[in-house]
Amino acid sequence: QGKGDHQRVGIVGVSHGGYLSALAATFSNRFRAAVMISGTSDWALNYYLADTRKWMQQYLQSSPWENPEIYQRSSPMTYLTKAQTPLLIQHGEKDQRAPVAQAYQLFRGLRDVGVESRLVVYPETGHGISTPNQFRRCIEETLAWFSRWLWDE
Repeated sequence: QGKGDHQRVGIVGVSHGGYLSALAATFSNRFRAAVMISGTSDWALNYYLADTRKWMQQYLQSSPWENPEIYQRSSPMTYLTKAQTPLLIQHGEKDQRAPVAQAYQLFRGLRDVGVESRLVVYPETGHGISTPNQFRRCIEETLAWFSRWLWDE
C-alpha cells in the first residue's frame, strides 16, 4: 500500500494539458494510456485555424512561415511514427481555440500508423467540455479508457 505501479501510468489533460498529453503519447512510451481533451496536435494548423494566433506567436516566439521548425518540433503529429500509447481524443465540435480539425487529424494519423485510438466529438460544444451531460460523458469516457488500458488485465 502507498506505492504506485509504474507500469500502469496514464496521462490526461485539457486544452494545453491536452496538447501535452498528446505530445507525451506520441513522443514517448512512458504512459500506458493517454487522454487528450480539447488539445492541439499540429501548431501550424492551429495557427491558421484558431483564435489564438497572437498567443501562439508569443508562445513559440515566431510565426509558422518564419520558423516552421519550431512549429513542427512542438507538434504531436510530428512524432506519429514513434507513437505507441493508446490515445482517447475528446473534442468540442465548435472549438475556436483548438479547432476540431486537430482531433480528426490526430485520430486519423494514429489509426494510420496502427496506434489504438478513439475519437469522441461533442456536438455544439466549444473549447472544453462544459455542459453537465457532456462533462459527465467526458468523465465516463476517460474512466472507461483508463479502465481498459490501465486496470484491466
